Amino acid sequence: MSAPIRVAVLISGAGSNMAALIDAGRAPDAPFEVVLVVSNRPDAGGLAVAEAKGVPVVSVDHRLYGEREVHERAIDVALTDAGVRVVDIDDESIRRLGQWRRLRPHPQPGQRGRWHQLHHPP
Repeated sequence: MSAPIRVAVLISGAGSNMAALIDAGRAPDAPFEVVLVVSNRPDAGGLAVAEAKGVPVVSVDHRLYGEREVHERAIDVALTDAGVRVVDIDDESIRRLGQWRRLRPHPQPGQRGRWHQLHHPP
């Protein structure tokens, strides 16, 4: 079996779907593993859930960035540092806050197509 696909989950709330993904990724035959949880809210409850499950977390507070692209680049750095190949946005965060938008990758030279996003919000 090949190495599992490295997945990041983006949340802005409790991350109930995120917890299920983390657990599913730990099954012996799982083709993926959740290696990072990113939140745009430092107080998101899902960060504590992820930490309790042993998954690294990063908060990239969108309010601290003047422009969308600067915020997205900060997220991209976190994804790159964790070797992420797939990004999943927890559906709950989309319904509750609508904070996550479709991320536009900002690849460095030679990194085009480095990660893919699931659950594209409107």
